[in-house]
Amino acid sequence: MIELRDVTFDYSGSDFKLRIPSLKIGKDERVALIGPSGCGKTTLIRLMCGILQAHSGTVMVDGIDYTRSSDKQRRSYRAERIGMVFQDFELMPYLNVINNVLLPYSLGIALDPSAKKRAETLLERLEMTSKIRQMVLTLSAGEKQRVAIARALVTSPSFLIGDEPTGKLDPKTADVIMDILFEVAAGRTFVMVTHDHRLLSRFDRVIDMQEYL
Repeated sequence: MIELRDVTFDYSGSDFKLRIPSLKIGKDERVALIGPSGCGKTTLIRLMCGILQAHSGTVMVDGIDYTRSSDKQRRSYRAERIGMVFQDFELMPYLNVINNVLLPYSLGIALDPSAKKRAETLLERLEMTSKIRQMVLTLSAGEKQRVAIARALVTSPSFLIGDEPTGKLDPKTADVIMDILFEVAAGRTFVMVTHDHRLLSRFDRVIDMQEYL
């Protein structure tokens, strides 16, 4: 479960102010975050991931209190238990597909013996087996997002969080990627920022971030 209580966050030098008196996202719940650019969608998921630290209040994720954790503890927890999929993919261009998927294991997580097999199985499930040794620079946008999804899942995280993961894809490819995301999100808490209102009916709940400004 994700829970925020009396959370505030301001960007220095900006008029932006995010205020979240109370927000709970339940286990295995699928939640969409909507709202215009600049309303705090990405800020909220970065607070949930521990990338940003709330200026006040409490952020609890799976029983872990981020506000009482060190940067190192949040980074370690994020690498192990939170799978993140971004609009810009955030892959390493100088690495091939399989090594991009295994990237979380370079962030302090022990590379267990089954990790490579798990990565290969995910890529097979995502129909990327034929590209496994290919450099990501040569992939299409849809293929890059499949690699990013495999990377997000390779540590078997409890949470899957997406920041407009279909934002740079054409509508047909976006629909395919969303089908994959909902399939792999089964049994996980899934939170996704989106501007695509066609997708909202697929979520358990929709949160309009404008109410927190």
